[in-house]
Amino acid sequence: MPSSGWSASSLRDQAVAYVGHQVHVIRRREVGTLLEWAGELTGRTVLDVAGGDGYWAGRAVRRGARAVCVDLARGKLDFGRRLRGRPALIEGDALTLPFADGSFDVVMSVCAIEHFDDGPGALTEMARVLKA
Repeated sequence: MPSSGWSASSLRDQAVAYVGHQVHVIRRREVGTLLEWAGELTGRTVLDVAGGDGYWAGRAVRRGARAVCVDLARGKLDFGRRLRGRPALIEGDALTLPFADGSFDVVMSVCAIEHFDDGPGALTEMARVLKA
């Protein structure tokens, strides 16, 4: 029988990620709205700050973007590395984003800013890496 490239553990990981994110109806709607506001994403760069396993930034990848997810949680990033259609996953802090000024066309952060030690500082960093 030919292999589809999907192992049982891969299918399980995909299902866990899907269910884990889709049950958050508000987050799903919020991300949908953010990506709609961003417009056409083909060829554009997208950064998801505190994006966990990269699931939401992966939605931008599916729309043609070159996406990056940055998060402090190594375990979430490791899980995200097992998902298909993932963005680049980078361990980093929202308060000191490891990117040059003006690196991204779109910057988003889904239901995370309330968890930052310094929300205004994180917003300043996000604005710094956003193209003018």
